[in-house]
Amino acid sequence: ETSIAALQDLGKTAEATPELWYFLGRMYLQSQNESRAHRCFGKALKIDPSHRDSQRQVRLLEKRQREAPASIKKGFWSRFRGQ
Repeated sequence: ETSIAALQDLGKTAEATPELWYFLGRMYLQSQNESRAHRCFGKALKIDPSHRDSQRQVRLLEKRQREAPASIKKGFWSRFRGQ
């Protein structure tokens, strides 16, 4: 948490690089915070639209968001039976 705060402080400077935002996004992914990670990767892409690592992470996060609702079990009995 302290390293995330330190990177956020560095990100507020005018010289923030896309790599800084990329690594901050990776740290958010490790802490299970996908929405903040997506924002950090977006900031990296605003600085450098051709940043390949951030592009890849954004695609993966968007793919997970599209696939997540299909895996949610609906209804009481399907959850109860584990189907």
